[in-house]
Amino acid sequence: MVNKIPFYGISAGGKIALLASRCHPATSQIMSVTARETLESCGVETDDIYLIDCPANTLLPGMSREIARSGSFAAVVALAVLPSEGAEAQAVRMGMSMSDFAVPVIPVLVPGGAGGAQWAAAAEKAARAAVELVNFSSMLAEFAAGGGTTEADEADGLEEFVETAAPARSRRTASRTTRRPNAASNGRKKAASNGRKKRQ
Repeated sequence: MVNKIPFYGISAGGKIALLASRCHPATSQIMSVTARETLESCGVETDDIYLIDCPANTLLPGMSREIARSGSFAAVVALAVLPSEGAEAQAVRMGMSMSDFAVPVIPVLVPGGAGGAQWAAAAEKAARAAVELVNFSSMLAEFAAGGGTTEADEADGLEEFVETAAPARSRRTASRTTRRPNAASNGRKKAASNGRKKRQ
């Protein structure tokens, strides 16, 4: 059986940073609020969510990297509105994709022409991804330490439970089976006895 590591969407703990660019404060506000509410709905404690302002879009890769390397956060969600084209947007996207982050960093770089619903949906998706990646990283650390379980391990545990419980069920079934013939035999003996009494 192929071992499969399951993904869990409920937080197992850890601080998460929401890094929001100041270049479009209204849009960043929409995304920050949505991301925070999504994290809370996934079980992240409010005190474990940190909102950090980024002075400029071009600083997003560098600040994300430093926050990730600080060792204080389990994940970073970077929120910004970028134009579809241009040297600045290209530099930011390249920096977010090529940086060597120490913890999961999920960039939410939405185009300026998108609407509020799209901004909120992107922030929600990124927040849920952050929780799943934090849990995944924790599970990998457990495997490295010799612990951790896979879906195959959980299935083996279930099979072992079923095998252990089966003999007990079999004994109960056998007990019921042996009682039924005895009851029927007693009934036949009683009927025969009554018949003899009537003939007498």
